[in-house]
Amino acid sequence: MNEFKSIAAGVTLRHLLTHTHGLIEKDGEIIREFRPGEDWAYRNVGINMLIQLVSHVSGQTLSVFMQNQLFENCNLNETGWRTKQHEHLIYSYYEEKDTWVGPNNSDAGDQGNLFISARDLAKWGNLHLRKGYVEGRQIVSQKVFERITTFQTPDNIPAHQPRNGFIWSLQSDSPLSQLGGRLPSCSYQTLGITGCACLVIPKYEAVVVRMFNQLSNPIGYDYLSDIRKFGDLANDLLMSNEK
Repeated sequence: MNEFKSIAAGVTLRHLLTHTHGLIEKDGEIIREFRPGEDWAYRNVGINMLIQLVSHVSGQTLSVFMQNQLFENCNLNETGWRTKQHEHLIYSYYEEKDTWVGPNNSDAGDQGNLFISARDLAKWGNLHLRKGYVEGRQIVSQKVFERITTFQTPDNIPAHQPRNGFIWSLQSDSPLSQLGGRLPSCSYQTLGITGCACLVIPKYEAVVVRMFNQLSNPIGYDYLSDIRKFGDLANDLLMSNEK
């Protein structure tokens, strides 16, 4: 424990929420990849630490906390962690004993088996677009969403790396940005493990989602090009409707 505290020294919530914590797990051991706040890398160890923090502070698993605090209040009735195959769940990795996404036998919210419908994913984006105001009620403080969806990445991050709010990817000039270059500067996006996306474009007061069921890519597939084209197409369609 003392060794872990030494490795994680200097890591803040901001670093965990912007993927700038610099921690990585190798061979079951957590080591420092770079100093906190000096670079960007998406690593599961940071997400896992956030999940543990929610459990420690709330006294509940992440799944129970999210269900009680958000899913029910926002009528996200088609969202949750699933451990068994179902005809309405298109993610088919249940058929394989071992996959790179890991096990799927926990409903505590600590594995990559969160399912959501296209309708609920759009509701999730709308929750952020409306800054927590849903169906005539302020579900969560507006200030929370203002922090989530505005620039939070530490200033020392190299210019070529992506920029984040809290978890959400923000529009930027970075060559590694996941948002299409034609999208307005206010746009932000979050992605799922199988390639689904939730794109929020406040300029058009719009939320655009896409659903994928893909764990591997064909030869020659360019992920960044694909997700940027999705954003640019959404922008062009919305912009044409404004004319």
